[in-house]
Amino acid sequence: MNALLIIGGVLSLLGFLAHTFFGTREHMTTKPTQEVQHKVMTNWYQGLSAWHLVTADLFMFTALFFVLAFTDLVSHPDFISHALIAWLSSWTVAWLAVVLSRNGRPHFVKLLQWVLFILLAVCLYFGM
Repeated sequence: MNALLIIGGVLSLLGFLAHTFFGTREHMTTKPTQEVQHKVMTNWYQGLSAWHLVTADLFMFTALFFVLAFTDLVSHPDFISHALIAWLSSWTVAWLAVVLSRNGRPHFVKLLQWVLFILLAVCLYFGM
C-alpha cells in the first residue's frame, strides 16, 4: 500500500465524480438550440464526445491507481506506471496548449484541469 498512489487514486476518483455528475450537467447547458447551423451542432457534439473521453480516462486512471496501490495483479508495475505518466503528461500538454493559446488565455484560471493531470503524474512518479 502506497500513500501517494492512494492520494492519486482519490484525486482521480474525485475528478471522475465531478466530471460525471456536475460537469455533464454543466456541459448540457451549452447545447445550442435546434435553429443553429448544422456545423455548430456538429461541433457541440464533438465537444460532448471529448467530454466523455476525459470522463472515461479519469475512470481508467482511478482504476489503475488503485490496482497499483492495493494489489499485486500487475506483473510489470513500472511499465504501467510509465505508460500512465506518459498518458497523464499528454493530457497536461493538451490542456496547456488550449489554455495558453491566444483565445484560451482569458480562461486560464477557470480551466485548471491540467493541474489535476500533472498532480496525478507527480503522485505516480514519486509513488512508484
